[in-house]
Amino acid sequence: MKLGLIQALDPEKSDIFDYEYPPLGLLYIASYIKKYLNFNKIVLKSEVEDLIKEKPDIIGISSNSFNFKEAIRISEFIKENLSIPLIIGGAHITILPYSLPETIDIGVIGEGEETMKALLEVYIKKGKFTPKNLSKIKGIVYREKGIKKLTIQREPLDPLDMIPPPDRNLNDDTTYTTCIITSRGCPYKCSFCSLSSACQKFRTFSTDYVKKELSSLVKNLEGYPHVRILDDVFALNIKRLKEIKNFILENSIEKQVSFDCSIRADLFTEEICKILKEMNVTRVLLGAESGSDKILKYYRKGQTVQDNQRVIDLCFHYGIELTASFIIGAPVETEEDLLETYNFIKKNSSKFWNVHIDPLDPLPGTEIWNYARNKGLVSDFDEDIKCLKLSEYIKEEKFIECLKAFDYLVSMEVEKHFTLARELMNDVYG
Repeated sequence: MKLGLIQALDPEKSDIFDYEYPPLGLLYIASYIKKYLNFNKIVLKSEVEDLIKEKPDIIGISSNSFNFKEAIRISEFIKENLSIPLIIGGAHITILPYSLPETIDIGVIGEGEETMKALLEVYIKKGKFTPKNLSKIKGIVYREKGIKKLTIQREPLDPLDMIPPPDRNLNDDTTYTTCIITSRGCPYKCSFCSLSSACQKFRTFSTDYVKKELSSLVKNLEGYPHVRILDDVFALNIKRLKEIKNFILENSIEKQVSFDCSIRADLFTEEICKILKEMNVTRVLLGAESGSDKILKYYRKGQTVQDNQRVIDLCFHYGIELTASFIIGAPVETEEDLLETYNFIKKNSSKFWNVHIDPLDPLPGTEIWNYARNKGLVSDFDEDIKCLKLSEYIKEEKFIECLKAFDYLVSMEVEKHFTLARELMNDVYG
């Protein structure tokens, strides 16, 4: 028996960075199954046509909300070519389990490692899935006589160290950026972010686990000597951060690779900035979100414009490149609020490495989603995340005009640094 795995990526919804990251979620599942089920016939492909050529007996698809429509397209294509069970996992099906598409047999709710192991055990033993044997597996949605049914919730794995490091040898694309995750989830609940709903418990891998995986990564690193730390908030616990930094310095890892990571403005201090600099963190990603304190409060960010400015100034002072993301179009946002954000970006344009500006999208499991649903703009059975104008105070024509103004500002005053640096990097590393 052979298990096939694929990550759904919608070309119209995904940006270049989505294609740079390896599908670590699927790679963790693969390593977990190999260790605890002694099952090694696993293939992972980035293209569904290549996956079908492998003739797997069962396929798992990973998808978030942005890529859910693509996941359905993939499942339709598979069903046209293979008569095998399809399983879907990821944030979207976890938050909206009753959205299980007709072309997919089972949805995994929550983390996939133990649930996929349990599903494979049943399929290997019984040779098929039935409502009777599925009803005993925790954390899934399935159908019985056309009716969607949910089983008992599965508790998140704890401690995380019981999960082996992701099986990176399965990657069929060698151009991925080298990445590591040292924690799962996020302890915060921003009104636009679905992470806390999809991953309900924040946990960290032990520092010993992180040290071992990091050593292996650096030892086997090829190409561009850089490691991306994909934690939603890496510098959360300063004691843990110092322990990781000390390990990096003791083993001269900072001389072999550079790092980047995500940070929170309300937690970022000069001490943390210095630690990251010592680790050879050359770039950080800040969810600045707005230049208006009113909007930051509406988003439940727990940070202020002053916090954002402190991060910008510290990173600039210590020579750490900063990419900041902003969201525009909150329901309560006015033209005056947008102008505050515009002026904030313009004022700091020379200090940014890059800036991302996106319209506010309603994501399932968030307060913004509930707002849009109550307005009749979305439903829990939508296959696609719509780009909506949610602001009640800005007309659509004006909002489009503002978007163009932001794009022009970033392209003319920020991206010139970013574009030049990427061109230089490509010249060196190909």
